[in-house]
Order: sequence, then structure tokens, then C-alpha cells
Amino acid sequence: MKVLRFNDDRVGVLKGEAVIDISDAVSHRQYRGPQGVMEELIANFASYRPKIEAMVAAGAGTPLASVKLLAPLPRPSRVLAAFVNYLDRPDRTGWGPEPVRKFAYRVEGRSEKPASGGA
Repeated sequence: MKVLRFNDDRVGVLKGEAVIDISDAVSHRQYRGPQGVMEELIANFASYRPKIEAMVAAGAGTPLASVKLLAPLPRPSRVLAAFVNYLDRPDRTGWGPEPVRKFAYRVEGRSEKPASGGA
């Protein structure tokens, strides 16, 4: 089951090439805001699943091409990255592939300067 956000902060499930709107399945959606809705859905997915599956089975949905997809989480609390996607030759920079963890309040990772003297 692929859950997504679309259009005007609606929540949907991808069914083939269509998006089934399941926004009304999440309780108190109007008070939670976009991030709160997704957090509620993730935290209590087991209780929402039967209703969502029934909505998906019953709905024809909106064509995927006609909706505007939004970020799955409007305000993610963590972003994880690895420099292996960025550095083409670690031997040239002196840095090896090491994960970098970006939290809303700090960045974790290597703090020393590269051995090659680069910035």
C-alpha cells in the first residue's frame, strides 16, 4: 500500500494509476494539520488499515496524472544521507563514505577537515 499526500493536503493511496482519497479516514484531520495527520496515520496504521482497505476497494479514484503530489512528510524530523552519492573519488578528498545525520536541530558526522587540505 503506497500512501501519499496530494493536492490541498489530502491523503491518498495509490491504486494502479489512480489515487484514492482516504483523507476522511484519519480522525480529527482538520485539527492536526498536514504533519500531524501523517504522524497519526503512521503511529496508528493498524487501526486505520481496515477502513483504508475498504475505501480503496470501493473507490475508482482520481487519475494520478491529474493530481499534484506533495512531500510525504511536510516537516520531517530527520534526514539521512551518505556522501557516497556525492563524492566521486574518496581517495582524492581523504573522506570515506560515512553517513551524515541531519536533525532539525543539528548535523552529525565528521567534524575534522579533509586530509587533502580542502575546505
